[in-house]
Amino acid sequence: GTTFVNCRATDVAGNTNQCIFTVRVIDSERPTVSCPTNMVVNCDIDRCDAQVNFSVSAADNCGAVPVLCTPASGSRFDVGVTPVTCSATDGGGNVGTCAFTITVRDNQNPVLQCPVNITSNAVIGRCDAPVTFSVTATDNCGAVGASCFPPSGSFFAVGSTIVNCSATDP
Repeated sequence: GTTFVNCRATDVAGNTNQCIFTVRVIDSERPTVSCPTNMVVNCDIDRCDAQVNFSVSAADNCGAVPVLCTPASGSRFDVGVTPVTCSATDGGGNVGTCAFTITVRDNQNPVLQCPVNITSNAVIGRCDAPVTFSVTATDNCGAVGASCFPPSGSFFAVGSTIVNCSATDP
């Protein structure tokens, strides 16, 4: 800031004189902002994102400074990598920054809805039968398709056949 300095001199005869000047001190030091290391988190249960809290601090030579992060701590972060930038501005207009990334992983398997065991009669004059069935899949990160082997509509030989179904999310 600016300080006015008033100087006065008086000699032994009582004569005086004075001068006034200003001293201006400028803060040119940026705040120091400390970010966490890059973070890796899993999706929240049954969601395709995660609410992530983190702590960022700032120090300045002229006192406390607020920190602003984009996106803010406590925000929801989608699956993938999101950059976070944080900054602090002091009273002198100096800006300090730091950055890190938040990676949200989808670690939840799709859920398959398979039919109960199916019993079907063989086609007359044959030892097999075409069997259709429906298998659905749901996932925390959107629609997924199910695939089965042998697929629905296949001809199944007399006896028991295990049908293996699977679904893979993005």
